[in-house]
Amino acid sequence: MFKYIIKRILIMIPMLLVVTFIVFSLISMSDVDPGRSKLGPEASQELVDELNHKYGMDQPFLIRYFKWVWGAIRLDFGDSWYYDHPVSVDIAARFPNTIKLTLLSIGIALIIGIPLGVLAAVKQYSWADRVFTTLSMLMAAIPTFCIATIGVLIFCWKLHWVPATGVVNGWKSWILPSLTLGISYSASFLRFTRSSVLDTIRQDYIRTVRSKGVRERTVIWGHSFRNSLLPLITITGMMLGGLLGGAVIMESVFVIPGLGTLVMNSINQYDMPMTMAAITMLAAMYMLIMLVVDILYAVVDPRIRARYTSFKKKKAPAKAEGGAA
Repeated sequence: MFKYIIKRILIMIPMLLVVTFIVFSLISMSDVDPGRSKLGPEASQELVDELNHKYGMDQPFLIRYFKWVWGAIRLDFGDSWYYDHPVSVDIAARFPNTIKLTLLSIGIALIIGIPLGVLAAVKQYSWADRVFTTLSMLMAAIPTFCIATIGVLIFCWKLHWVPATGVVNGWKSWILPSLTLGISYSASFLRFTRSSVLDTIRQDYIRTVRSKGVRERTVIWGHSFRNSLLPLITITGMMLGGLLGGAVIMESVFVIPGLGTLVMNSINQYDMPMTMAAITMLAAMYMLIMLVVDILYAVVDPRIRARYTSFKKKKAPAKAEGGAA
């Protein structure tokens, strides 16, 4: 198992290089003149060339890319072209906000979506199943920014329960954006949980467990739900990765200083170092999340764990036979 984790971590390195190379290439193909963009159209060409030389824009593409990679290995992403200070300052300030919003939202989605999905599967074709399924389809169809706007109008401007923007009011600032994203994503968890539990609840081993007189709660949660976790783990990992980069709308609506708004602002400001650093952080976090998903597969499913030890178990008898011969 340890060798498998090391192997996956090593695979992440070329994948991250491919992602950064593609992003770096697309930014370089945009023909943006950072010196002119920063100094304005009235600046002399000598000053523009001097600033571009400072940024290394007069060097070949591959040299600029490998210099950026060498700096990124040392966690030095350079200085921002727009703010004239190290990129790591803004990344360190905004990254915790994105992580907090992502974890709170996915936690709310799991708490709401999974129990309702299990209940809808157990009570299939009942009024509860129809109500929850209809609500999940409705929430999936409504855009997230519409839910956010309605929430701001009701809970901020009408009832004055929570602040409308910013993160300076402590835990109250995170209630509305987390609930908005969590309720929106809970619809997907409800549908996936319902379909997964329905697939396992009809299996022969579930009927065998019930025939032994096991309590229904144990049958549902201890056997059926546990064997439905693999697809749920997959969708949770994918949603976490999507939330890391897809929370831009919530960060914009609620004015949350996160990585999503940082990427959008740096692209509009032609700030290449800031864009590269933010996208690299998001890509690295997504790969780490998928690594954790693969590890959870082995924790949940004993058959996957057996694959990592089966080779050693098969190898031992072979040595014994050779010694006997």
